[in-house]
Amino acid sequence: MCKFSKMSKILMLVLCFAVALGSSLAIAQAQYGLQITQPLESNGIFIDAQGNSMTEGTWVYGLKIFADDTNSFMGIYDADTTGEFTAANCKDEIGEATQYDKAVDFYDTPIFFSDGVGGVIATGVGYVYYGAAPR
Repeated sequence: MCKFSKMSKILMLVLCFAVALGSSLAIAQAQYGLQITQPLESNGIFIDAQGNSMTEGTWVYGLKIFADDTNSFMGIYDADTTGEFTAANCKDEIGEATQYDKAVDFYDTPIFFSDGVGGVIATGVGYVYYGAAPR
């Protein structure tokens, strides 16, 4: 009979958890056909993977920001013009304090943007993960 030490059992458990987490993100991406927008480096409307402005209803599954300076920040808005970037239309924010690091946030439940998807960037490069309506 093979005996495993307590440490090797813990290591195997951690490894299994890491594999499960990685595969669940891949399954979600495949199930909903998740795509990522083109990079947004200044205030504006996000451009989808096909090069079109995101100015109509869109399901957003998550956000990502790369910090090109300290305290990079992005807010996303349910808007199809920059004139609609108001507190009432702000849906979420994401930030990263450390230069050259990234922050990624996937939602438990996707958020529907009925008007479009716009972003306000305070340094950094922002992305939105979007896809089909949840089932």
